[in-house]
Amino acid sequence: MFSLTVPTDGGKTLSSMTFALDHLGKYNLNRIFYVTPYMGIIEQNADIPVRFLEIKMFLNTIATMIQKMKKKFF
Repeated sequence: MFSLTVPTDGGKTLSSMTFALDHLGKYNLNRIFYVTPYMGIIEQNADIPVRFLEIKMFLNTIATMIQKMKKKFF
C-alpha cells in the first residue's frame, strides 16, 4: 500500500496515477485501488484516470507505428 499526501491542487491525481500505472507494468500487476476519503473527490476527478489512460494508449499506438515505420524504411 502506498499513500500520497500533497496540498490541494498539488497534482496528486496525475502523480498517483502515473506511479500506479508504472508500478503495474513493473511488477506485472493488473489492478489499481484508488481510495479517497470523500465521494466529492471521486466525482471531481473521475474523468482524469480515463483521460490519462486514453492519452497513454494513444502515445503507445504512435510509438508502435514509429517502430514499424523504422523497420520498414530503415
